[in-house]
Formats: sequence, C-alpha cells, structure tokens
Amino acid sequence: MKKVLLATLFSAFAMSSMAADLHPTCEEFLKEFSANLPAEAKPHIDAARAQYAALPKDQQAAACKESLDSLKNGDKGDDKDEGDKKDKE
Repeated sequence: MKKVLLATLFSAFAMSSMAADLHPTCEEFLKEFSANLPAEAKPHIDAARAQYAALPKDQQAAACKESLDSLKNGDKGDDKDEGDKKDKE
C-alpha cells in the first residue's frame, strides 16, 4: 500500500513539474483540446503534454501555435477538402 501511495505522489509531482515546463500556448491548446474530449482520453492528453514538455521552449511555442490554429480552424479545413473532391470529379 505504501508503494502505491508513493508512486501516486511521485506521478502527481512529475505531472505538476511537467506542466510548469510548458509554454503558455501549449497550455491553451491542451485546455481547448481536452475540453472537447471524454474523460477516457486523459491519458492521451497527458502523453501529449509530456511530448510538448520535452521540446525546447521556442519549439514548444511554434508546435503548439500550429496545433492551436489547426484546432480553431478545423471546420474551415473540412470545407476546403470537400471543394477539392468536387474539383477532381
């Protein structure tokens, strides 16, 4: 039981320290992205957070800005794909 508690505390500490290493743009992206996902997706969000945290700050900013822009413009891209399909037919 003590080992489980210790592992849980260590995991919580590790996650909080990773969160501190994220660029604010990454925090914004992960917040908006996770808002649209079910609770079962939390492990995937945590994995994405860890991947972004492994990048240097300047690369974090660029990667997260691109992801955030894609998330915000997601519907616009769908319309473009439909237009491309019509043009090819």
